[in-house]
Amino acid sequence: VIGHPRRIIVLDRMVLAEPDSARRFALGWAFEGISAGYATVLHLGEKQRNDLGQLLSSLFLAEGARSSQTNDFIKTLPASAVDIIRRHEGQFQDLDMEEWMDGMNACARRAGLLACDDLQAAARMLAVLAGESIGEHSSALGTVFCGEDLFQFHVSDQYDQLRAALSRVPTGMPG
Repeated sequence: VIGHPRRIIVLDRMVLAEPDSARRFALGWAFEGISAGYATVLHLGEKQRNDLGQLLSSLFLAEGARSSQTNDFIKTLPASAVDIIRRHEGQFQDLDMEEWMDGMNACARRAGLLACDDLQAAARMLAVLAGESIGEHSSALGTVFCGEDLFQFHVSDQYDQLRAALSRVPTGMPG
């Protein structure tokens, strides 16, 4: 999934070989990341996420509290980005950047589940996306990254409400 400079989704042969429901999960996951503007975050490893979180936390400190590296980095940014940083100086110090990025990943996984409505397919595709395999006939949701969160979302009232809302035919449309 690439969100910038052009929005692109590339499907590997492994993904294409998966059942339709698993591909729907992958596309729902990818489209959410692209449409919400955080596609890059979906591919970051733990170290990269930590580094990004530290950079983001540092960017929004008051200018005098930032490291010289951060101030040097800000000098390389376009004026519009610097204006945004100045406008929000000191505002995000209580925000846990790791939690914020985890929330974006959870939204993408949940969008994928809404797209496929199949927990086993979601588990398989999460494993494929992570470069792992859980076996052809396994539904070991607990063995994949954040499988428990996905299961809890699937059995929640919120999931049922979203599925119902997405299933409604808009007024005036042929049913």
